[in-house]
Amino acid sequence: MVFISLCLMQSEKIKSVISENFYEDAYGIVHVVGELQNISANRLKFVKVTASFYSSQNNIIGTRSSLTNPSIIDGGSIATYDIMVSKNDLATSPDASTKTICEWQVES
Repeated sequence: MVFISLCLMQSEKIKSVISENFYEDAYGIVHVVGELQNISANRLKFVKVTASFYSSQNNIIGTRSSLTNPSIIDGGSIATYDIMVSKNDLATSPDASTKTICEWQVES
């Protein structure tokens, strides 16, 4: 399975993805994994990453979110995320034309 990913920033405090990957595990769960970096001097609390899955017709076929690990990111630190979604939870089965858009939210 191949995904195209487009990452959008919602905060100047977080650097774009340092690394990002997609894989399907043995149970059919799709994982969207990556690393974010807090480029501010401030501590960021409860950083949530949301992945929206789109069909080749640009229709949303599913959305899932996850907090980063750790959920509180000190200035200059890196956090990881792992967003999991079952293919059965998507409106249509993902294929090579499926794209994913990742967005970040930081609690103020």
